[in-house]
Amino acid sequence: MTADLSPLDAAFLGRVAARIVNEVREIDRVVYDYTSKPPGTIEWEQRDRTVWGMVRFCCSPGSDRRHVRGLAMDMFNYVMVLASVIMGLGITHLLQGVGRIVQHPGREKAYWVHLLWVAAIFFRAIFWWWFEFRLSTTAEWTFTLYLFVLGYAVLIYLWCALLFPPDLEGYDGFRDYFYSRRRWFFGLLLAGQAVDVADTLLKGLDHFRSLGPSYLVLIAGLSALLLIAMKTRSERFHAAFASFAVAYLIAYPLLVFGTLI
Repeated sequence: MTADLSPLDAAFLGRVAARIVNEVREIDRVVYDYTSKPPGTIEWEQRDRTVWGMVRFCCSPGSDRRHVRGLAMDMFNYVMVLASVIMGLGITHLLQGVGRIVQHPGREKAYWVHLLWVAAIFFRAIFWWWFEFRLSTTAEWTFTLYLFVLGYAVLIYLWCALLFPPDLEGYDGFRDYFYSRRRWFFGLLLAGQAVDVADTLLKGLDHFRSLGPSYLVLIAGLSALLLIAMKTRSERFHAAFASFAVAYLIAYPLLVFGTLI
């Protein structure tokens, strides 16, 4: 097997080295192997140290900055395993609830506004995976950050759980259930607005600023609508709000987050 060095710009290599040394704990040196294979070998090991103090770019032309994110990506994948399980349980709960309505349309009295919120939370849950990928660039994972990500996943699971109870005993269909539980449901969605702001800040000030003033305006507007939804039983308001939520949760991520990074 052969491999040629990648002609990386010296300024880029300097920035990479500076970031690795400054942001990755226990790394105090970055070495760039400038030897092609043959005669050099790709498997360059430093056996006398537990933590390797190098990042190797001995690879084919076309390599890019993804190589320097290896350690951060591994930690991100580790943390996201449990968060993904929690999120998967929430999505499964929604799909099973819809399945019961389809299987027993007479026993499970569906309500279209409730189903719109089911769709909205489904989209919110699957987009959450997309949004959180930006945390893969985080160089240092603290226990606090770990708990925050898990807490966010648990919050979304609770949204899913509230939409479909184990049974409707004591309620006259999903319409009655939805309005009876609206304070809990919309209250948890309101808490999610604060969590979303914190999550956006954790992804970096540059990312936060890139969303522009419209992001905070949307958060404030949604928070106001959620407060109203907690208080009112107006079917006209809830129908309009649910329709807006579905349209917003489809359009906004596609317009703002066209790519993972």
